[in-house]
Amino acid sequence: MLAFFRRAPLVLICLFFTSGVIFEFEWEYNAFWIETSFFVLLGAIVWLFWKKKAPLIQTTLILFISSLLGISTAANFLESENRLPKVPVQINFQIEKKLRSNQYIANLEGNNLLLELENCDTLLPGNELTVWGEIKKIEPPKLPWLFNQKRQMLANGITHKLCVTQTIKTSIQAENSLRFLPQKIQLNLQQNITSSIKDSSAAAILSALLLGETSLLSKDITSDYSVAGVVHILAVSGMHVALIYQLILFILKLVLRKKRKWLTFFLAMTLLWGYGAITGFSASVVRACCMFSFFVLSDCFLLSRNTGNTIAGSTLLILYFQPYLIFNLGFLLSLSAVLGIVVIHPLIMRLFYTENKIAYYLLSSTSITLSATLTTLPLTLYIFHSFPTYFIIANLVLVPWSSLILYMGIAFMLFSGIPWIGPAIANILNITTKTMNSFIHLIQYLPKAQLAEINFNEAQLLLAYMLTLSFILFTFYKWNNALHLAGITTLLFICFSYQTPKPTGLLFTYYQSNFLLYGTEKELILACDNDTLSQKYLYKLNNWKCQKNRASQEIRMVPFPLRFSTSEIENTISVGTYHSHKSSDFLLLNEELKNQKIDSSFYKEIQNEKVLLGKGISRKKQELICTFLDERNIAHQNIQSHPFIIK
Repeated sequence: MLAFFRRAPLVLICLFFTSGVIFEFEWEYNAFWIETSFFVLLGAIVWLFWKKKAPLIQTTLILFISSLLGISTAANFLESENRLPKVPVQINFQIEKKLRSNQYIANLEGNNLLLELENCDTLLPGNELTVWGEIKKIEPPKLPWLFNQKRQMLANGITHKLCVTQTIKTSIQAENSLRFLPQKIQLNLQQNITSSIKDSSAAAILSALLLGETSLLSKDITSDYSVAGVVHILAVSGMHVALIYQLILFILKLVLRKKRKWLTFFLAMTLLWGYGAITGFSASVVRACCMFSFFVLSDCFLLSRNTGNTIAGSTLLILYFQPYLIFNLGFLLSLSAVLGIVVIHPLIMRLFYTENKIAYYLLSSTSITLSATLTTLPLTLYIFHSFPTYFIIANLVLVPWSSLILYMGIAFMLFSGIPWIGPAIANILNITTKTMNSFIHLIQYLPKAQLAEINFNEAQLLLAYMLTLSFILFTFYKWNNALHLAGITTLLFICFSYQTPKPTGLLFTYYQSNFLLYGTEKELILACDNDTLSQKYLYKLNNWKCQKNRASQEIRMVPFPLRFSTSEIENTISVGTYHSHKSSDFLLLNEELKNQKIDSSFYKEIQNEKVLLGKGISRKKQELICTFLDERNIAHQNIQSHPFIIK
């Protein structure tokens, strides 16, 4: 194991740097002391190196400095976001990217902001706007199972949103602007695909496969590919960049008969990063482009290649400039898949080596799919709580199929303007892509095509990766203590898998609905007075309950009652509104007080353990009630802004 770190020191440095980035995002250390410590330790390392003393201490200090550099990198990112204006002002900015309908990324002095505009779906990258608005932090969801916009935006480098109160002026960026040229090329290519490919689902697949544009994909298509275990095909990732890289090298070998290393290096890097720019520089594409850039460098200048250093170096480079990508699911899945292919795939090929070319191809394809799946499985189980049963068969068929479509799509983009040739390629693409969609759609009808609602929490996620690491250490590096680590990890994993769900409850209200969720050891009880929202909550709850070891529990829906009570093993709670509160532990005051006079007779009725202020109460009435409750030392809480947790 020590020999591996001597050959690939960047791996250990990358681990310490990444830990520093995570610590800063979670706890936000003082930047001044971090930078001071960094320069002091750097001076100590330089002195020790110059004196040629204490190599072990030098190594320890280098790793410690790596963590400090990670902390400093994340701190600089957070500090740049905190310098944004906090009061309503007139703001001039550009549209950086369109996310979805009426939602954009705005660029203000190098900072990306989330911009949501009503009835404004025509803006394009490069458009300049002058507005009157306010910049606010993106807040986490008030309920734990709802969509977490704060986490999603942070994974894309956005922590604030721009709330526009008035649009003053809109203008179009000059046509010769190079900054937004990739977006314009992507838009033109997408329009060319949608106009030439007759089948809309095939056009959507091609736009995602070639350009990374997923806005045209329907929920049905995404669901079909997810059930088959090939949803990675729909997003431009390392697999696509690898295919493009191989195509670039093949073309350069044909064109450049004599080996010209500088010209090959320049053309390969330009084409590689040019494709990354056109596809929108998603996290997985950036990771793949960085990694293959190291390969281009080593191939052109005959440098020694160490895969561990290559992966760690590309990760370090990316996180230094974009530290927030440590929370990006695409980046993490891409990185873990590469680690699986690099580490586990050679072991499988060594154990089952064959000289038969067909058997070797099938074994290699299966091994790559299985290796990538093993290392990405903990993440996918934690995020999606489902497992595609036929993923190996689907990948064996779909990966070469989609690779062929990718190469044909590139040919279509190059020759679409030529009569006869362009339409002929478009027809072939239409048929092959449509057939691929039909094949994937059939997989969901196979028995047990997807195992859904699997319990998997954060502790199990960490323990699963520890178990994988112990397996690698024992298999590759013959570290016998890894067996002890694996045994302890397995026991902890089992313990966290069989935790008995504890009784828990949560009451929340806002201007649209009253909502109560109460969980016992046997079931989850959902009560809501808005049918539309209750269905929305029901869909979101199915994912949340799997993170809380409640996958086996049924959700029982009941209408939001005037009085609610449940009991289990001597644990009884009750929540009631003003007209049914006499035997309730918690009194919910809501829109029933709209015509209720707040006087002495009203106050006499309040004899509850705690008073909860819900929807439909005017601010004036809230102030009167809160003043009375404070004087009587009666606990109260406004649950329109913060949910009340029933224990």
